[in-house]
Amino acid sequence: MKTHGRRLRRFFSDSQLSRSGDIIFLNQSETHHLRHALRLQRGDRCLVVDGEGRQGEAVILDLDDQKTTLKVEKIAWEGMPSLVIRAIVALPQKGKMDFLVEKAQEVGLDGFWPMVTERTEVRFPDSKVGKVMERWERITQEAAKQSGAVNRMEILAPQSFSQAVERAQKDSRVIVFHPSKEAVLLKDWLTGFDADFRSKKGPGALSFLLGPEGGFSAQEMGIVRERQCEQVSLGKTILKVDTAFLAASGILRLWFP
Repeated sequence: MKTHGRRLRRFFSDSQLSRSGDIIFLNQSETHHLRHALRLQRGDRCLVVDGEGRQGEAVILDLDDQKTTLKVEKIAWEGMPSLVIRAIVALPQKGKMDFLVEKAQEVGLDGFWPMVTERTEVRFPDSKVGKVMERWERITQEAAKQSGAVNRMEILAPQSFSQAVERAQKDSRVIVFHPSKEAVLLKDWLTGFDADFRSKKGPGALSFLLGPEGGFSAQEMGIVRERQCEQVSLGKTILKVDTAFLAASGILRLWFP
């Protein structure tokens, strides 16, 4: 067995892991990586995760160019994080979005919603959204493997500012990172939110919004106030989108692991 004494490699299954002894399959993409990049064979062992908090140790029963057949031998359930955290980010200038998607998964966010605002410069025509989403899903999966994550974050297709806010408020508390006089410093806001969360006041999810390079428009900030979203600040300096994203997502995930 080639994997004997070696760290087991991880793969994602589209099937939910439910119990030991189940027969599951890896898709063509994962099979290609397993077979041609790692050169695993029948009888070798590996780890398989379903993106919902379950990880199993499995043995390879069969494989061809289309799929890999695995038998699950034992399953571990790591569960969901203490607080579901999602980022709602205005599409940044070219080249940055792939980076943000990768880092969102590495940090351990549960959701990533691209958003189109009034000042968003990058926009995808409807004909290209499908291919862009496929690329982001691949980036998410590879980042999950690299970081050892069991849960894979949800990515939605780009939506408008108002759609994103309305959707997020259905199941989460919503904060907007914006350098205004009304904004509360993140460290101060966290103290109050933490107390509410520990006492189970309000929803068990948090959504945070980050604007584009030019910031949110006056009309969008009007929606923020109208819908009573909370305004939070990361400090006195104006941060670039990617810098603000890394700071906000890292702090929030570390506070609520």
